[in-house]
Amino acid sequence: ASFNTIVALNAEWKETNKQLKQLFATRTLHAAARFYCGKLLLDQALLASQKLAELGEDHFDANFFKGKIASAKFYVMNIVPDVFATEKAMKVADTSAIDMP
Repeated sequence: ASFNTIVALNAEWKETNKQLKQLFATRTLHAAARFYCGKLLLDQALLASQKLAELGEDHFDANFFKGKIASAKFYVMNIVPDVFATEKAMKVADTSAIDMP
């Protein structure tokens, strides 16, 4: 929902306030990257979990699959939440960087 809000704000600002769109352009791209990378890592973790269940804990690749799962968990719990902060900042729409003399 947060990323959808970010996209909606960008669409709105395209018509109403291009300066805000430009001000938040980099943060929008970073939010998109965090969100998409989180999705990719979750996809990999799901596959790793299935493969680990098939092969068992004693398989020589078990630690590799456990690492995939752990890295996805870390990323989703520690990096993806930055998208919420970006959404919050965009909703406030602070223009102090633009308003400087």
